[in-house]
Amino acid sequence: MKEKPSITIVIPAYNESATIVETLKNVYEKHSMNFREIIVVDDCSSDGMVNELNKIKFKDLIVLRNSKNLGYGASLKKGVKLSNSEYVLTMDADGQHTSEHLNSIFENYSKYDAVIGSRENFFHSNIYRLPGKLFIKLFSQFLTGEKIPDVNSGLRIVKKSILEKYMHLCPSGFSFSTTITITLLYKNYDIFFTPIKVKKREKGKSSVKISDGFNTILLILRLATQFNPLKVFIPLSIIFFL
Repeated sequence: MKEKPSITIVIPAYNESATIVETLKNVYEKHSMNFREIIVVDDCSSDGMVNELNKIKFKDLIVLRNSKNLGYGASLKKGVKLSNSEYVLTMDADGQHTSEHLNSIFENYSKYDAVIGSRENFFHSNIYRLPGKLFIKLFSQFLTGEKIPDVNSGLRIVKKSILEKYMHLCPSGFSFSTTITITLLYKNYDIFFTPIKVKKREKGKSSVKISDGFNTILLILRLATQFNPLKVFIPLSIIFFL
């Protein structure tokens, strides 16, 4: 029997009772031979998601439950630390990531340090969040000097050794993905952005708040001052001088 690839799938989930079972079934039915284990981190959900997870009896499924709501990033860190594989694949539990999106991930992961699913369809999230997302993307590109197709996609696969090296920079909130993307670009890791088309969320409700966008911008600035401070301070100096 062929040995499974050394890949752990980590899925952080908060109040996703409407989609978590369908998401897991979708992955198991199409890709059960492409990963070693799945770790679902329930971030202290209050919508009965734990009952839905208890009904699932898939092999190699590990369910962790936070005793209190720690945040998206904290849940990802918990899953990464527990993982037993060379690579960690992260995906969302809201049903927007499907087995079709994983095809290119599994085909290319061994060629790169990281493979990131780049969302091609512009209106994949609520329209009121699009200006903020666009600003964060352009701001990130300015600071890194790199073209970034998708700075905060939740679908990605990265070597565990690399994640462990930089996880201390990642916040507990929703900026985990953005932090890893920018850090990998600053450190010149080999990244492949593979195009995906996600559908709009049909069930459940997003827990992302407007304040998360402002926190992301502050985080990007902190990363810039750590990796490339002149990129920030020279333009500011010129502005103040003028």
